[in-house]
Amino acid sequence: MRFGKAHTARDWFVACCLGLFLPALAVLKGPGYQPFSPAEVCATVLLLGLTALGVLSQRESRQPIAYYLLTLSLIATHIVISLGGDLDLAAFASVMLHDRYILVSLIAILFLTEEGEELITKVVIYLAVLTAYVVVGYVLQEPDRFTSLFGVGGFARETSIFPNSNMYGVYVVCVILLCLPRIDSLLFGKPALTYLFIVAPLFLVTLLSFSRRAWLVLAVGCILFAAFRRGKSLAHLALWMLLMGVIISLLDQGAIVDRFLLIFDSGYASNTERLDAGAQQMEVVMSHPVTFLLGAGVGEVGPASELSSRGQWLQIDNYFMQVVLEFGVVGLLVYCALFFYVVGSAVSVLRGASLSVESHNRLLSYLLVMLALYVVAIVGSTPITFPLNLLQWLIVGIIVNFIERARRRGTRKRMVSGRLDVAVLANRSRLPR
Repeated sequence: MRFGKAHTARDWFVACCLGLFLPALAVLKGPGYQPFSPAEVCATVLLLGLTALGVLSQRESRQPIAYYLLTLSLIATHIVISLGGDLDLAAFASVMLHDRYILVSLIAILFLTEEGEELITKVVIYLAVLTAYVVVGYVLQEPDRFTSLFGVGGFARETSIFPNSNMYGVYVVCVILLCLPRIDSLLFGKPALTYLFIVAPLFLVTLLSFSRRAWLVLAVGCILFAAFRRGKSLAHLALWMLLMGVIISLLDQGAIVDRFLLIFDSGYASNTERLDAGAQQMEVVMSHPVTFLLGAGVGEVGPASELSSRGQWLQIDNYFMQVVLEFGVVGLLVYCALFFYVVGSAVSVLRGASLSVESHNRLLSYLLVMLALYVVAIVGSTPITFPLNLLQWLIVGIIVNFIERARRRGTRKRMVSGRLDVAVLANRSRLPR
């Protein structure tokens, strides 16, 4: 059964569940950490149900066993370490906070075809564009919001429907990176419309977020995409760079540069607070060998700690530090092992010659988004913040699918080559001597 060009009913079903239902549940939940709200419970049940359905209906004999083992090791490590501490609601909530959206990667692997991956990616892009138009609506109603880009009235940081401008900025930048290899396939295949109605609004709200990390990720991401993309034509990329240049030329570059340079200002209050908190957290980690290896207690820090009487540091700006505080260096090593496996395998596939130009550029954009989300986690809790956690694990699942398809193609080529060699030898053996 098909509902469009090469899109199966399974593709549409998963795209609706992950791209529409989960965001709708998040909106219904409202802002703030509410781990046991009806919306959060429904989201968890949905993810578990989809994973179980995918396992039961799976027909593909060849599976990414290495990824499955790493994923199970990560979840098992979190559970075992949590069982070694105080078994309370905070520990349970924390494990769910870290691990629930890992199921999204499994759902992507079990359900999505290559066409389905493209469908859900476009759903993510169009939803991000809708949030950008929400910001445009705010600016039209209150034009003073826009003046911050001209150095007037301080920084009016836009968040759209997100609770945090930094998270929104990073989310939008990741979507822009996903757009780069798809300029020809969005909005009826009209590049001019894509730049005008998709790329330009997304770039504008990236600026209006005044998120320094988002700006840095956008600049580095575009440079890396330009450096490693395939294809002779640079027309689209040149047009994109021209568009950014035109928009920036209309703004107060001084205000933007001053905001960006605050990253390196040791006297800036935000930087000072982060450094002081990091030093205190490192003292806790190094206070005892057990704490260093297995953490100071699951649910003792981070959002879930509000459920514990012993909790502290409700917000930790470095996700990797949060992992060490809760699960120790052991937990961090398992988390990083999964990351390096996926990145290393993806780079190996990109360096091979088996991918088409289109597939190469799409895999490159997925890899850049994954790297961006992991790097930004150094200064933010992106892996446990919706919808960045959903996007992170969705991208991981799609990359694993790319890796498995490349391996299957390689296996088929070797089998065909082997059969040809056998046939040649058989023909030679029949020739008269």
